[in-house]
Amino acid sequence: MRRIRVFASYRNLSADAVEGLDVVIVDVLRATTTIVFAVSQGASVLPLAGVDEALERGRELGDKAIVVGERMGQQLAGFHCNNSPTELAAFDLKRKTVVLTTTNGTQAVAASKPARRIFAAALTNAPALGEFLCKKGTLERDLAIICAGRNTGAIAFEDLLGAGAVVSAVEKAAKRGADLWLADGARVAREIFRRERARLHAAVRGSDAGRDLMKHGGRADIAVASAHGTVEAVARLRGGMFVTA
Repeated sequence: MRRIRVFASYRNLSADAVEGLDVVIVDVLRATTTIVFAVSQGASVLPLAGVDEALERGRELGDKAIVVGERMGQQLAGFHCNNSPTELAAFDLKRKTVVLTTTNGTQAVAASKPARRIFAAALTNAPALGEFLCKKGTLERDLAIICAGRNTGAIAFEDLLGAGAVVSAVEKAAKRGADLWLADGARVAREIFRRERARLHAAVRGSDAGRDLMKHGGRADIAVASAHGTVEAVARLRGGMFVTA
């Protein structure tokens, strides 16, 4: 039996909760949507917790780097662009390294380091990720889905949607008779996704993060982030960088 758990936030996440497991990070607005987009365009993504570290790595990489980031949704001084898939689309990403630091998403990655494997998931690539995780007919090991959540530690509705999309995709991709155990959080996330699936754009836009983003001209990012199943890329962390799995 393979268990699927969903955590509403990375904050207070214990190493024991993820050690040896497959972990999926979900930050729909916007870190994992940005990561998935960048990887789909041929880039690798280096997720970093600190602003100064990101700037330093960007300098070290020189022309190979695109330095991307935000704090509280606002672009950082000295960075090429915000944590935005639509802003990032203006760059030629093939064989580039996107150095990324964000308020919550890259912090969630750092908190998950004891995991066996780490993936980035968004609504955009949830179906592809489900198929990848179940390519042997079921999950290879227990799965922990970590929502980035809000900077206050509060639940982010759009991240629960993304987590539910992953749970649903795993169920769909698993062979008939696969023994999956959906823990309570996974069941809740799946039911939320099922309820909102026909109106994902409105659901993401109406979330707290969506409302904040709309105030700062983020309409295009919301459209990208709420488009379910539009990206085939599976982004896995290898050697500290997200690359195509």
